[in-house]
Amino acid sequence: MMKLTTKQFGDACEYAVLAELSFAGLPATKMPDGWPGYDLMVGGRTDSRISVKGMRYIDKPGAIKFWRFHPDGWDWLAVTRFNADQTRTIYIAPREWVLSVAGPGSGGLRDLYGSTRAFSG
Repeated sequence: MMKLTTKQFGDACEYAVLAELSFAGLPATKMPDGWPGYDLMVGGRTDSRISVKGMRYIDKPGAIKFWRFHPDGWDWLAVTRFNADQTRTIYIAPREWVLSVAGPGSGGLRDLYGSTRAFSG
């Protein structure tokens, strides 16, 4: 499928979300790499901090099928899923909802599974 490093894939996910927000009339700004807590900000508003996470399609038993994230420092979570047929799906959800459906992860992180009820229909 895609032969990108983790860094390249993460940047591509951020730019994909940035483009979709802009096409929807919500101009966003990409924050510098290593910015604490979030990746994008919409319209310069401090309540529009977006953390972006991506998932690649991997057809192997035991492949990761969830997004892992820090639970603090952002207002919205944008998750991208790149599918086997090279299409992508992007979901953007508010922090309160994400935290209500995400499970505990390791090291204080949280895990949001791709089969989460609202993402399946």
